[in-house]
Amino acid sequence: MNSRSRFRLFVVASFALASIGCPAPTNPTEGFGTFEGLYLQGFEVSAFTVCGAGAPSSSTGYWLAGNAEFNDRYNALATTRGSNAFGPTVYAKFSGTLSDRGRFGHLGAYSREITVKQLVTMEVRDKCP
Repeated sequence: MNSRSRFRLFVVASFALASIGCPAPTNPTEGFGTFEGLYLQGFEVSAFTVCGAGAPSSSTGYWLAGNAEFNDRYNALATTRGSNAFGPTVYAKFSGTLSDRGRFGHLGAYSREITVKQLVTMEVRDKCP
């Protein structure tokens, strides 16, 4: 192996090692990453909107498929539900996977779906911190 090949190998290995500790991007536009925003659940609704995109709805956000940890935490915070069967709006941060475009949720009203993998935090609030 000549010195030029060793240098190229060194550069590639350096970038690979440097990327190991890099966190996933917040609110990625595709694939796996960390998401933070507002979530609302109710009758035929499971709406998540990233911070800065407005209130959770099918037009501003994604259908959210929560895992057991996410759903249990939300239900613990939703001690009361309004007459419209909606729980509270919560701020949530979690790792998950964003789907490709399609039709998701009730009547296919959402253009994408986020599948929660691991909850980081959740608290009742109607605005992002």
